Amino acid sequence: MQEDKQEELVRRFALASFVEAVRLFEEGAATPEDIDMAMRAGAGLPEGPFHWADARGLDVVLSELEALEQTAGARFRPPSSLRERVARGQIGAASGQGYLTYPPAAASDEAGPIREERRGPVAVWTLANPPVNALSGSLLAAMAGLLDAAEADETVRAVVITGRGSVFAAGADLQGVAQEGVSLRNYLEAGASVFFRLERSRLPIVAAVNGPALGGGNELALAADIRVASPRARFGQPEVALGLIPGWGGTVRLPKLVGMAHARRLLLTGDAVEATEAYRIGLVDEIVEPHLLLERAVNIAEELASRAPLAVQALKRLLGADEEERRALEAVELTRLMATEDVQEGVRAFLGKRRPAFRGR
Repeated sequence: MQEDKQEELVRRFALASFVEAVRLFEEGAATPEDIDMAMRAGAGLPEGPFHWADARGLDVVLSELEALEQTAGARFRPPSSLRERVARGQIGAASGQGYLTYPPAAASDEAGPIREERRGPVAVWTLANPPVNALSGSLLAAMAGLLDAAEADETVRAVVITGRGSVFAAGADLQGVAQEGVSLRNYLEAGASVFFRLERSRLPIVAAVNGPALGGGNELALAADIRVASPRARFGQPEVALGLIPGWGGTVRLPKLVGMAHARRLLLTGDAVEATEAYRIGLVDEIVEPHLLLERAVNIAEELASRAPLAVQALKRLLGADEEERRALEAVELTRLMATEDVQEGVRAFLGKRRPAFRGR
């Protein structure tokens, strides 16, 4: 009985938030996309009101509001734009159009939640889980599978991760997890595992942050070796606004990257920072204009791919260790590398004034 009351309170809160969001939209204050993103970033909600309503079905939402208006008053009166959309058959994600636009389900399912393309030695992974590239269980599983394949393929020397559309990754997909029937514990462990694997992978990882990277999206960027960002990017860990904390390495990697003072501010307030501030505190390595972002990220990845693979792997192992371990292991790693063919090739190339052709041997 108590659970039923809680579910009803959550439903009413979501419906009231949706009505208020539609009012702002109808007044011309902001677009549905902007309102959803503001709610996710500012209030730390797992999804915005328009995405929630589109996923539930605008026809269902309309019926629920009509019933609540009779019992709870005018605050639940259905907005006119909602009635118009339902009348046109634009009922949300299921129809491909609601307050937001959705790609055909068949095309999305066929392509999968991550799209991969090869650019020479670089694998480019594009997160494609509309509308905000939330990190669903299926997306995390797809990323783990792509990482398995890339690490087993000697022709892959680096990876670029970016987001489709105007968002890098907006965080955990709690609604998707519920629909997929995955336990929350298993979901959180899967995310922590794949981000740890990215950090410790033999492959250098470049994050091309094309838009907001919030919650788990920011933690994904933190797991990369290098981060380049569009001026439109924003970074934050808003979990505290929901009474939560980061679960995929945010409390570990963020202080290492930006220092404890900046990390405390970001984690304790839940505030998001713009790209320029992220660059100032060391969260971002470069800011690149949107139309050049992916090209620049691939160029960096190609440069990393040209380095001796065994040396890159050794560096990643050392950088992933704590200071005491690094002191102990540095000489060991260097001794191993001195006996490799790549070192001999590096010396020959240096003396011959040519680019080395490293083979990872």
